[in-house]
Amino acid sequence: VEPTAADDQHSSVAPLSKPTGLWGSALWGSMYLAFFGVASGGPAHNTSSPAAKVINLGYAFFILLIISAYTANLASILVSDNLAFEVRSLEDAISGGGLVCLLQSSESTFMSLHPALKGRTVPFADFEDVFQGLIQGRCTTAVASEIGLER
Repeated sequence: VEPTAADDQHSSVAPLSKPTGLWGSALWGSMYLAFFGVASGGPAHNTSSPAAKVINLGYAFFILLIISAYTANLASILVSDNLAFEVRSLEDAISGGGLVCLLQSSESTFMSLHPALKGRTVPFADFEDVFQGLIQGRCTTAVASEIGLER
């Protein structure tokens, strides 16, 4: 059934018209192609000029670099088992760098046995403070005796 002129007079909805002029179909079409090109990772239309082809090639190479860097970083995160530095001895702590939390009363003994610790110790009055300093990030390693660990 074809609509008649009488039907148009009684309709409350205006028919959609295509935009024209500067803000018309050319702008909306360009915006669509630009968004689609970014969202899909490549140009959404064919180019005709040599300059546009060079720009598309540069954009494709840029996307290739971004995707490959993302993939490499994600793979390294997923493959790594443990990113924490494990310290089994005082030599490990010295070679690993960073600050060492220890008891103030034992600082001079450690300094005489390991001169490489000079300027890298954070002394505390008791074992509780040593471990609190480690938890708060004031040092990267804590030196404690078995007695201190039991407390």
